[in-house]
Amino acid sequence: MEGNWSESTTLSTITNAQAEADDVWSHAAYTTLGLVIALIGIIGMTTNAMVIILFVKNKELRTPSNVHLLSMTISDLAISVFGNPFSASSSLAMRWLFGLTLCHWYGFANTCFGLVSLVTHAMIAVDRYCVICHDIKSTIKRATLMSCLAWLYCIIWSIFPIFGWSSYSPEGPGTWCSVTWERNINNTNSFVVCLFVFTVLIPVGILLFCYARIFNTYRKTIYNVVFESSENTTRSLMKQEWRLVRMTALLVSGYLLAWMPYSVMSLMVVLGQHVSFTGAALPSIFAKTSTCYNPVIYVFLHDKMRKSLVQMLPHGCASRFGGTPPNSSQATPGTSHRRTRHKSAGSIAGTTRT
Repeated sequence: MEGNWSESTTLSTITNAQAEADDVWSHAAYTTLGLVIALIGIIGMTTNAMVIILFVKNKELRTPSNVHLLSMTISDLAISVFGNPFSASSSLAMRWLFGLTLCHWYGFANTCFGLVSLVTHAMIAVDRYCVICHDIKSTIKRATLMSCLAWLYCIIWSIFPIFGWSSYSPEGPGTWCSVTWERNINNTNSFVVCLFVFTVLIPVGILLFCYARIFNTYRKTIYNVVFESSENTTRSLMKQEWRLVRMTALLVSGYLLAWMPYSVMSLMVVLGQHVSFTGAALPSIFAKTSTCYNPVIYVFLHDKMRKSLVQMLPHGCASRFGGTPPNSSQATPGTSHRRTRHKSAGSIAGTTRT
């Protein structure tokens, strides 16, 4: 599907201009890029589809906080389905294969789905902040409304380039499409700056603020409980504290690793800095990998989700995931008592637990 002559000419002109300005990749480099994108797509499709199946099969997972996880999983699956096959095949062919119309669609869809994943990270942080720091009970209705608003917010920002505030065109090596960062045009520059502020900088600020307050609340709870606890309990609570530190670090690191390099690259272009093929491609690849590790960070570290996954596996595979087959129990005397005794601290430690 090449599109008409004018479309092909426009795409060829943009790509040729990039080739003249930047270092030209070899055939082997394009092939490697295509295979990497294809692998990311396969992993993203598999893991995110598995998560959605778990949500459908297990009613216990249909909780308010998991609504945000489901929303993010859908957006990540959509990127893997509607994005990676196009960019992978184009990279193998060393050029964008699908014409200007599908370039606009690809740019819109992947920008929208990527922003949904970003904004949902912040929504999860806000939801946990309300529950843990202010004891505001989360509901399915409120979580669904927040997710719908996140999608609407991202659709609005993604549709602006279609109506003339910036545009969508081939990016980096010219084998996928995104917002036109490369052109030094006023309306393009203003859009890039606004997009960075309202869909990256503000969500990052919200994320850091919420998790800092959650961690502070948790530390205060630990401090109050320790004086009434035995030595064994103290060690248990310290383990929970480390678990929270690790989880928070993974959340923030994954968020920043995926999207900050891409955002910084776009701002560098706006400020007049030259960005090579490699410099434009690598940040985009980092952003694409978020569809693979988001399910791991947010879902497979989630106790109920992991147990549901284990129950779906054959008995022989369950032990490899550190789980127990259905109808088996590893409960020990006193377990129920300890869970009840430390319910407050435990609920805070599991920031993504329901």
